[in-house]
Amino acid sequence: MAEDIHYENQEIYCRENKVPLFAYTHCSHSYPWNRERDNYGVRQSLGEILVDRYGSEEEAFKTSSSTHITGCSGCGRSWCD
Repeated sequence: MAEDIHYENQEIYCRENKVPLFAYTHCSHSYPWNRERDNYGVRQSLGEILVDRYGSEEEAFKTSSSTHITGCSGCGRSWCD
């Protein structure tokens, strides 16, 4: 499995800011409320999810390195519950 720079960024961000790491390396967008979306059941890495959400690798990189990620921006699944 290839490394995901966005997941690594999130690990560093959490360690440096002394907050728990909630981000998953992958999400399958399989929650029932997501059933009508195009990405239902599609397994994506954290990086792929962030690029889809923010539109570019650069914006995804900024987000993963400067924001505490607590859920999937692709399907809305909470990773901190």
